[in-house]
Amino acid sequence: MHECGHNILFKRCGLNKFFGLWLIAAPLFLDINNYAKGHFVHHRYAGIDKDPDLDNYQNLPISRKNLLRKFWRNLSDQTGFRLTAAARKTLCNVMDSTSRDIDTLVSRANSTIHDGLIVNVCPLIVLTIVVKLWLYLLWVAGYFTFYMLFLRIRQIAEHGAVPELFNLDPRQNTRTTCARLF
Repeated sequence: MHECGHNILFKRCGLNKFFGLWLIAAPLFLDINNYAKGHFVHHRYAGIDKDPDLDNYQNLPISRKNLLRKFWRNLSDQTGFRLTAAARKTLCNVMDSTSRDIDTLVSRANSTIHDGLIVNVCPLIVLTIVVKLWLYLLWVAGYFTFYMLFLRIRQIAEHGAVPELFNLDPRQNTRTTCARLF
């Protein structure tokens, strides 16, 4: 979703939007456009109090014990359920910090839920009929466990052990990670 939000996973913008929405964001009940807007706020304010992601990395580097505790929270569903509850509570993507208009939030939430249901219910029905229900549940378990772990590792890769975390210059407070299509 990060690369599609930046329009860099594919050379064509339309491909980034299509795959970002239908194969990445919608299955997670997220909105790629809201994610991109919220993520650009992170880029604009990285390393300062206005950064919506600051809580995720401001204490880096952390002790080995603290890192293992965080990894355990990721792998034991705690982080995934917390993010899901936050998304449900705000009626929209948890990465969206740009709009406070309730009508806009409700409209986007309805669209996001609609898209998410389309891309989740269809495979659920097909896999339940053709194969086994456990195969679909494997996807759900992966989201609540390993997906959360990979998000944490990415944040550490981008913001851990940088020259100067609270410097306003992004060359000092962030490292670039290059994700390939694979």
